[in-house]
Amino acid sequence: MNRKRLTKLMQQHDLEAVVGTSVQSLVYAFGYEVFEGILNHFGQAVVIPRDSQVPAIAVLPTLEVGYAIDAGLDRETKVQIFGQPSKEATPSIWDGRYDALMAQAQPSIVDAIAAALDESGVHGRVAVDSNGHPSVPELAARITSCEFADHGEDIIYLARLVKTPAEIEKLRRAQVINESAMQAVVAAAGDYTVVEAGSLFVKIVTDGGGIPLHFLLHEGGAFRHWGYGGRRMVAGIPGRADKPIERGRRYSYDAGLLYQGYVSDLGGTFLLGCDPSEDDRRIYGALSAGIEAGLQEIRPGMRASELKAIVESAVRKNGMPDLPPRGMVGHFIGLDHLEGWIGNPVSTHSPFLPNPFDIEFEENMVLNFELFLADPGQTGYQYELAAAVTKSGAAPISALRALQVIA
Repeated sequence: MNRKRLTKLMQQHDLEAVVGTSVQSLVYAFGYEVFEGILNHFGQAVVIPRDSQVPAIAVLPTLEVGYAIDAGLDRETKVQIFGQPSKEATPSIWDGRYDALMAQAQPSIVDAIAAALDESGVHGRVAVDSNGHPSVPELAARITSCEFADHGEDIIYLARLVKTPAEIEKLRRAQVINESAMQAVVAAAGDYTVVEAGSLFVKIVTDGGGIPLHFLLHEGGAFRHWGYGGRRMVAGIPGRADKPIERGRRYSYDAGLLYQGYVSDLGGTFLLGCDPSEDDRRIYGALSAGIEAGLQEIRPGMRASELKAIVESAVRKNGMPDLPPRGMVGHFIGLDHLEGWIGNPVSTHSPFLPNPFDIEFEENMVLNFELFLADPGQTGYQYELAAAVTKSGAAPISALRALQVIA
């Protein structure tokens, strides 16, 4: 967690604390991946005081206690429990830690947040996630010592945009796993159907410690996709996904995974058993020039709309003069696949975001440059890579990709 940045943001907006209620907020604050909350939707929260000397407090349901202890969360920070305490015997390996947490369990998540705010000495203005539980009205009805404001997620979002070295390392590792899985698929192309290629991708990702999120192999519309815990799905041209990946064709792909809470998303293009055509070289060369210009020209203080103009201009000057204006040339990435588009300014309704909002780059922001072209009836082109913003340009956190030719 970038606590220094969070403190600065709270100072700017006269906030004494922020309350995050998403599972990603717990990962961000402590590196802790909620288990029961994801499965059963009991709710969870993290209370982060403005004073960086005061520890953040995790607010968890009673059914989460065992997982929290096993992860050592109670030794890393303060934990406030809510729900009905268990009367069952607890393992001796927990050495009284379970009973200690249960002894101060509160009846509800609202009561637990109230206890956490009181323990932290917070009695002023507090920003709370707009889309989570509990809501601002629920908290305001129970806690009269604080003034609550919506859109707390935007404070955490702005902090999350600037990554710590540990976060960048997790993103790098996620990208390495993703690239390894996708390269295995590309190398074996021609021997698999789309379905089998997706299964190979899943195996390599899981063997590497990741969780597959999506695998799309565009070829006439056929693709295979995995969501968070969802069923596997095949969609596109009927029967296409069950046929072998054909030689003599061009394919583009987009693949993503989760590693220790952080997302990797990459895309590329390969030709199987054929050489690039003149159009392939021209189009992919133009897309590559756009990404290269973005990597070289991006600077702290530049705005997203400025970067978009630079990338589009480079694509037009290097082989695609008729490229129309695009909605985006990439997106930020981190605990979510999409942490904001790299494109035109967008309107907002949050007191913590400018309106319109045009993200200003800072060092250690991580973004995915992404340029793709639809090619009706065929596979199109895709080029996507992740990079971290530095004082002078952006440094890819994994190897740059080019148009690949597979014999």
